[in-house]
Amino acid sequence: MLFPQTLQPLAVNRPVSLESVNRALTADRLILLVLQGDDSDEPTAENLKRVGTVGVIRQMAKAPTGGVNIIVEGLARVRADVFTRSGNTLRAQITPLPDKGEKTIEVEAHVRRIQELIEKALSITTGMSEELRDVRDGSHLQRLLFTHGEIEALLERDHELDHGERIASEVLDET
Repeated sequence: MLFPQTLQPLAVNRPVSLESVNRALTADRLILLVLQGDDSDEPTAENLKRVGTVGVIRQMAKAPTGGVNIIVEGLARVRADVFTRSGNTLRAQITPLPDKGEKTIEVEAHVRRIQELIEKALSITTGMSEELRDVRDGSHLQRLLFTHGEIEALLERDHELDHGERIASEVLDET
């Protein structure tokens, strides 16, 4: 899954996806990425999630399999109001979903606490992204943490705690 303000490499092989990438590359390089509800090779409007991310294709390389490998930068969260398909072309009418991240004292305290824990984790472990060190925006920090598999799994375990408290407690437990 691609979040705003993150980069994601993608392997693209399906005809409808290749067509979408090719159309984006010949125009403004913008592409909508949404999750698919099943594993079918032919996505339909009914099995595509409505909320996704508009991204810009930053790099593209042809793959030996006939597909392409791309790097996409997430720009904005959107809702797909209507999907239309014609042949291998899948299009969507979208509505922006602006970030409602509040800058409350509580949110800022969670961000500071998580930053402290990240600093501690970076000092005693290897493999964590140095990118996490300089992030001060709570929404961006949450997106970056969600893109790291271990933390995403931790966030899914306990639904009664606030995300910030969960992240802080789990990072603290790991250190």
